[in-house]
Amino acid sequence: MKQKNEFFEAFHRFRKLDITSMFPELSGSDFRTLMTIECVGKEKEGKGVRVSELAQQMRVATPAASRTLKGLEERGMIERSVDTEDRRNTYVFLTQKGKEVLANAEQIMNDFSHAVFERLDEEKMEHLIAYLKEVYEVSAQEIKKRAVAKPPKDGKRQDADIA
Repeated sequence: MKQKNEFFEAFHRFRKLDITSMFPELSGSDFRTLMTIECVGKEKEGKGVRVSELAQQMRVATPAASRTLKGLEERGMIERSVDTEDRRNTYVFLTQKGKEVLANAEQIMNDFSHAVFERLDEEKMEHLIAYLKEVYEVSAQEIKKRAVAKPPKDGKRQDADIA
């Protein structure tokens, strides 16, 4: 089926776009990490985000999240704090510099997306968005039917996640 191949090729091409090349101080992993800390941190009303929770939210292994956090910490964008009541938990927070770098990256993304969408036909975009939502729903249903439990990497049971 030609359309199927073209569809997945189009998505693959989007994945190859190096959007983070527009960010002066961040890699893709850095950007996603800062965004996740900010989003989850807002939900927790500034109480910080546990490293394990951050890794889970980002769907990466805890050691991978820790490596990214180490680099961000060395550059002064995050700080860590050990929970005084339960020393097994480490919380991460954005520093002022981290907030500023993230705000700059978000502004770059807003400017970029505005420039892109300004050049596209609004009615076609509405149809595309509707089609993509439909493809997502059908894909989610098919994945759910075919999903298999993965063996635990860290002793915790992992179910297939389609949300």
